[in-house]
Amino acid sequence: MNQNRIFVCILALLLCFRCLIYPMQVSGLSVWAQEDVETAIQLGLVPSHLQEAYDTPITRQEFCQVLAAWIVKCQKENCFPEQSWETVSFSDTDDPAVTMCAGLGIVNGVGESRFSPDNPISRQEAAVILSRAAQILADLSAWEKPYWQYPHVFSDGAQISSWAREAITWSYRTGILQGTSGDKFSPLQTYTREQTYCSILRLYRLVKTGDSGVPTPQEYYPWEGGYVDLTGQEVTDYPLDGCGITPYYVSGQWIYDAHGNAVVDLGPSGVWHRTVSFHGAIAFVRDSLPYVYNLKTSEKLENVTVEESANGVLTLFHLGTDWHYTYLMSDGSQPNPNRYRAAGRYWDNLAIAQLPDLSFVLIDETGAIVKYLDIDSSLRLYSACGKQAVFTDETGFALYHADMGFLTPMDRAYGTVFDNGQAEIRYQSRYTLYDQTGSIVVENWETGFRSVSPTLYLHLTEGSTYTLVSSHGQELATLQFVRKEPDLKQDGGGLMAYLETDSLCKIVDSQGNLIATIDDGRTLNWSASGFQNGLLYLYGMPGVENADTSLRVYLPNGQLLSHFPHSALQE
Repeated sequence: MNQNRIFVCILALLLCFRCLIYPMQVSGLSVWAQEDVETAIQLGLVPSHLQEAYDTPITRQEFCQVLAAWIVKCQKENCFPEQSWETVSFSDTDDPAVTMCAGLGIVNGVGESRFSPDNPISRQEAAVILSRAAQILADLSAWEKPYWQYPHVFSDGAQISSWAREAITWSYRTGILQGTSGDKFSPLQTYTREQTYCSILRLYRLVKTGDSGVPTPQEYYPWEGGYVDLTGQEVTDYPLDGCGITPYYVSGQWIYDAHGNAVVDLGPSGVWHRTVSFHGAIAFVRDSLPYVYNLKTSEKLENVTVEESANGVLTLFHLGTDWHYTYLMSDGSQPNPNRYRAAGRYWDNLAIAQLPDLSFVLIDETGAIVKYLDIDSSLRLYSACGKQAVFTDETGFALYHADMGFLTPMDRAYGTVFDNGQAEIRYQSRYTLYDQTGSIVVENWETGFRSVSPTLYLHLTEGSTYTLVSSHGQELATLQFVRKEPDLKQDGGGLMAYLETDSLCKIVDSQGNLIATIDDGRTLNWSASGFQNGLLYLYGMPGVENADTSLRVYLPNGQLLSHFPHSALQE
């Protein structure tokens, strides 16, 4: 019997000994976890000393103890062969479970021979460790499915670290570790004991049977004017708010929903696909007399333009002699029915607006007045989002904050407030960036900021070179664009693609890390290309002799999906 086998036997005896010392306790479990945790305990996957305080964050050492119990059981049941491991030691723990998991390469230390056993584990760390355990110990090829590498675009995906993205994709697709409420993954949130026990049960089932017991989340991908599912099959029965589904589109003179049902007849004249833009359930039609069509209520607002759209709220400008502004939610509802002479954008459910009597106020999303603002009615609201605004007297600009008053004199050369509530002010030839509270983030920069997302800016350095800057002023990466004007394609979850040359595409995340470099080999039609439901669709440029204008689809890691969708997606 070799040394590793003796070690495993001792570890198994230790786990059994703990079962005698600590009686089984299953009270205090969350309702959603009750059945799976009880099953995991019955299977011997949960050390008895951890069968309490189920909703507390699990520590790094405790996580290794659960993994060790899984390894021991799987080896006993011949789910995977025995493994040898290196001898690893830490200065702050000699727990045999930690030693084994570290020796196998499943977990790592934190540096300087330390493991930090009492530190909690985040959700993204848990996903990485669980996927690594499966890859190192199990024969993935025996039960791996092609679509497990297909990404899911989480609404908080910008928070996911680059080193965790593929593991999170794998854990989500397999059902080992999925999202939280609101289509979030919450990567930085700590992982609890009961969540760990549910995950280890699913991992046990996956390795043993090829199925974690959690249904694969359905996804849809645009293809040839329709949609396909994860298996590459064409589908028509899907929810209109399904992930990746474009709810409405224009064809000919009609607006259709994603099922192909005609919704609105735009009329026989006009190249409508160039003049209609969609903001959720709201269609803005740039006709000779522009109008807004509410696709949820079938209400048509004539002689109206969508002036701005931010944070799910549209600012509408009603033309004519009785011109005014109103607000409309992108889901078609209108909680604020009031009229305004000027209207800022919403941030944190607040906006600065000017009433018909010319007084300025801070309002909430229902239109209720939160605060009257002491501002001269002769000033014009130039740009506003949340509590910050830029006012002008037609000769100069000044930055204003609803809680602090004017932050700069009315002698600035230019100013604007971004959709994240931060503001940029130019004085002479220098730019200053302010945060939502009016504090300076960056000052005296030679060029201005281009808002990329609520947390990112592009800052021109020279020529076509830009610096990616966080909303805290941190310089993250240098991006070289093929042309001076930057054009980023975003997946909605923290990934951005851009052209460095006419054929070379790069993908970076919201922390500035390079995710992939794609040399497509063709002059790309960048205006037609972009992300759809996490996949990058690239088209060749038309109008070039013998040009390949076909569609190629890539995973975010740069892998080309050959013959997408059918042969690549089918199991």
